[in-house]
Amino acid sequence: MKPVNKKDRKSFGRHSTITHTLASSAISLICAAAPTVAAESADPQSPWKFSGELVLGGFVSDQDFSPAGRSSVKWSEGYLKLGLTGDFALGANTDLYGGASLLYSYTGGDGDAGGFSTGNESEVDFEDAFVGFRFNNAFGGAGSVDFSLGSQNFAIGDGFLINGDALNPGTGISEEFNRGGAYWLAARKAFRETAILKLDFGNDLRGDVFYLGSDTALQGDTKLAGVNLEKDFGELGTIGGSYVRVVDVNTSILGGFLANRDDLEAISLRASGSLGVENLFLSGEFVSQSRDGGGGRQEVDAYAGYLEASYQFADMPWAPQLGYRYSVFSGDDASTAASEAYDPLFYGFSRGYGTWFQGEVAGNYSGPFNTNSKVSTLQLAVHPTETLRVGALFFDFTPEQPGGLEAQEFNLFFELPVRENLFVSGLYGRHMPKSGFSAGVDDSDYFSIFAVLNF
Repeated sequence: MKPVNKKDRKSFGRHSTITHTLASSAISLICAAAPTVAAESADPQSPWKFSGELVLGGFVSDQDFSPAGRSSVKWSEGYLKLGLTGDFALGANTDLYGGASLLYSYTGGDGDAGGFSTGNESEVDFEDAFVGFRFNNAFGGAGSVDFSLGSQNFAIGDGFLINGDALNPGTGISEEFNRGGAYWLAARKAFRETAILKLDFGNDLRGDVFYLGSDTALQGDTKLAGVNLEKDFGELGTIGGSYVRVVDVNTSILGGFLANRDDLEAISLRASGSLGVENLFLSGEFVSQSRDGGGGRQEVDAYAGYLEASYQFADMPWAPQLGYRYSVFSGDDASTAASEAYDPLFYGFSRGYGTWFQGEVAGNYSGPFNTNSKVSTLQLAVHPTETLRVGALFFDFTPEQPGGLEAQEFNLFFELPVRENLFVSGLYGRHMPKSGFSAGVDDSDYFSIFAVLNF
């Protein structure tokens, strides 16, 4: 992270020279090409594709989890993203591609229930700005090599470890950490500085070599590098493994909150699929985190993981799906010199509610935020109509080490694609704290509704 005197976040000047150049060029490209792209992007043969996404949400919580101590919290969030991509054939097996997008985000009302925003956030900035080359038939007539640079999203697996740079605080903690708000919607997801090599070896074997640079102050402007390898076994499922190392981080923020992230290494092994059994879903992942001690810094020896199984009774009315997941995130053992506190890094929303924000209240506002916690999750979903999905989730949180948060939470939600490009979802949450919370935190109700329009 740079020094804490952050400038106006609308200025591109605080980013790296490479990203600045890519962003400026890409945004100029949008402005120059927009008059013709609007018509051409409707043509499937055109190399230009224009896209837009409008997301609006409303939220109510009768418990304030921030130090402000408000009796109830009501707020709104939204963002508008406009993007342009291009894909051009340079030869029989070589493509040049790129993309850019602008994003406007806001938070209104009281700000969110966790105190990350105040309701006064509004920002326009570039989101994506990348360029890449793709080489097809790179491995003996099969597979491909894809290399890209710039500001773009990146995820591994189902987002347990990395799922974009999606932490979007406003000015609730400090202006220093302001990323434009829209905290729950996670409007901004792109890592500001990336170099990503994607390798498709053929035979359903693929991998990534990557460098990811965050410019999110609350993440300490973390920079990390790593490799990822995945093998798809068709109906049986997919297995994968990753190695990630933090190469730079500002360890001074919030009194050393991220001090143990510097030089942190993480090794991940995962698998998901059905083992060839129709309507069965199995998934699991284990992450080991480590860092050597000495030289005035603390040793790190932490872990996290989960096992999940679900089954859909497709022939029954409403096709109910039942599932269970157990996840664990290590906490610090006060009896040892090392730190066993798991660092959740860049996890994010992936397979739906509860993954990986476990509990809408616990996962977003009250904690434990995927550290020092053991979580049992019961899942039920039904389909009353062909398009409407209704579900219920129950979470039981217990601390992995003494001193953590103990609570239960119930979520009831619906998901409805109103039309091909319009999606609406709403949720009711009941949060029931048991121990580890500040005085005045009681059982509470939470409501949210949001809509996504793509064009």
